[in-house]
Amino acid sequence: METYTRQGGTSAIFVHDDGLRTLDTANRDKRIAFYADHNIGWVARPPHSDDAGGYKRSGRFRKGSNMNYGLALTMCMEKNIEMLKGSGYNGAAPLEEYALELAIEETYQNTGKRWKPWAKNARSLRVGDIVLIVDADTIVPEDCFRDAAREFAECPEVAIIQHESDVMKVAHHFFENGLAYFTRRMNKCISLACANGEMAPFIGHNAFLRWSAIQDAAFVDPVDGIKKVWSETRVSEDFELALRVLLKDYTIRWANYSKGRFKEGVSLTVDDELNRWKKITFGCNELMFNPIKDWWYLGPITKQLRIFLLSNAPSHYKISMLAYMSSYYGIATSPFLSLLNYLVWGWSFDPVTVVFTAASNVSYTLLEYRLGQCDILSALSENLSFVPFLWFFFSGLSVHLWYALLAHLLSFDITWSATKKEVEMSNFWREGPRIIRQYWVVFLTSTIALTAIVLPSTPLVHATWRIEPSWAVLPPLITVAAGHILVPFVLNPWFMIFSCR
Repeated sequence: METYTRQGGTSAIFVHDDGLRTLDTANRDKRIAFYADHNIGWVARPPHSDDAGGYKRSGRFRKGSNMNYGLALTMCMEKNIEMLKGSGYNGAAPLEEYALELAIEETYQNTGKRWKPWAKNARSLRVGDIVLIVDADTIVPEDCFRDAAREFAECPEVAIIQHESDVMKVAHHFFENGLAYFTRRMNKCISLACANGEMAPFIGHNAFLRWSAIQDAAFVDPVDGIKKVWSETRVSEDFELALRVLLKDYTIRWANYSKGRFKEGVSLTVDDELNRWKKITFGCNELMFNPIKDWWYLGPITKQLRIFLLSNAPSHYKISMLAYMSSYYGIATSPFLSLLNYLVWGWSFDPVTVVFTAASNVSYTLLEYRLGQCDILSALSENLSFVPFLWFFFSGLSVHLWYALLAHLLSFDITWSATKKEVEMSNFWREGPRIIRQYWVVFLTSTIALTAIVLPSTPLVHATWRIEPSWAVLPPLITVAAGHILVPFVLNPWFMIFSCR
């Protein structure tokens, strides 16, 4: 911010602090004082209450409703600023502060005087022409505002500039290292795809947003009739916003000229990472299909997807978007394809082995070499070293994604907690019981599956129905079943620590 000020620009920090009002008094006052010392604008809504008549934070993940709450307050403040300017306001309080007081009171009145928003530092709450959206575990390069401002000025059709992010490590254990490798690999593949003409994805952080374009893509929520920027009913609110932006004939760009100086945190535990994948899978299914109970009058395909597929958005983006969302279905259905393969005989194990274990690593090695990032032997060595990590992770992922798909299609109630941003030390004595409590259903199902694999190949089964063991028959189903048992243990960095402290 200081660098941008020296370059002639102005900027401010606006925090949507959803946890402030849940803190104890001492920590809350300390955080508010920090905001005041650094001139940070902040908005905090009331905590969620399950009591009858209590304040309800809408949404499953609640990120969208949190930002909508803060943006609604700041837009109300802007309305009051224009009104006060028109009336020639000359009061003792600064114009923005008085306008914020009016906005807080108006919001309070609209709730029947039940829930009053907390907000301070009005000048920093004013949203400028460009918004840099970041998360709590984000590192931003010192000199990045001017490049974004210049690009938006020269390209009025661009609504979002999504920067390629490197990984910010905090724990430095093998699980974080494995996810860091996987994240960098995915981001590099996205860079290659976008360089060849693909539409950039909007990840939701480390991205610059043109505020006028985001407002243009806002919608009226049919639930309460209020105009909103972020969807409160969709789990993948970033993906949903990107679709609305494209429908307004804007574009999204992927930028990697920051050369990894934007950084983001990754999940620190396998539980958080599995939840993240379930959330994404649920969100994709939510955008593609209506719940089964609504098919009789809405049909299986969502209205939003039908509108998007019939829109003027680039055809190649429609295809790649459908391919991306379908990849989660492919992972989720792998147990059933493995079972079918086990019963019918092997037609999928060969391609999976060749494509994912061999071809993908060789092709990514060549990509790194051709980009001049490292020599070919170093790239191949690094890529092969992470094969065991990725093998374990993906072999134990599919059932969890299948659960997320069923949760939406069958209208199960499913929620996600926020991803942990700080390292929490643990040990074998804590992790063992917790893993068993959390995954006992998966363990039981996988154990039954392994038993069912063995029985048909024994003399206990009549020769007509006996399944002879074969490399093409047994490995796929064993991999899936055993993987779901092993992943919570093998990918837990604290499980092998036996210290009682």
